[in-house]
Amino acid sequence: AHALRGYVLLELSQTQRALHELRLARNTGRVQTPALLCNIAYAYAVLGSPVKAVKTARQALAVSPGNSLVLRYLTGYLLAIGRFTEAVSTLLSSAGPREELSADLATALASALHHAGDPKAAIQVLRHTAERLRFKNSDALERAELEANATVLEFHLRRISRSQRLDAI
Repeated sequence: AHALRGYVLLELSQTQRALHELRLARNTGRVQTPALLCNIAYAYAVLGSPVKAVKTARQALAVSPGNSLVLRYLTGYLLAIGRFTEAVSTLLSSAGPREELSADLATALASALHHAGDPKAAIQVLRHTAERLRFKNSDALERAELEANATVLEFHLRRISRSQRLDAI
């Protein structure tokens, strides 16, 4: 009951009350679910405690290793506090082989790589994932988003001109 109340309060932007309910659920429940822990982490982040958000998201990842939603949250929290290299290493060690990354995790990895100072590697991840997904006949929208993100990074690196960027998109 506490977990559900906490989730509803999060949806209503009553974050402090939500956190109270979610912590009650964590403290009284027998099972620590990734969803519960992610909601607690999100509440901490909204309330301005990103270090607590990272710690709680790491607990969620321990409960559900490789969970893409947990990895995306954790990456975002790490990036928010400037721990770019840690975001990259967490994704690389927890998400599985680069060759098998989903579009959302590839985007998260590219963001982390870019923030860590390696935009060329970020572009490579985005392009490789888009190409791999093309051969799997997967969602065209996902592929287009990956390609567009790579094109924007290339433009920022001055590898392509404005007109080339528009043609690529």
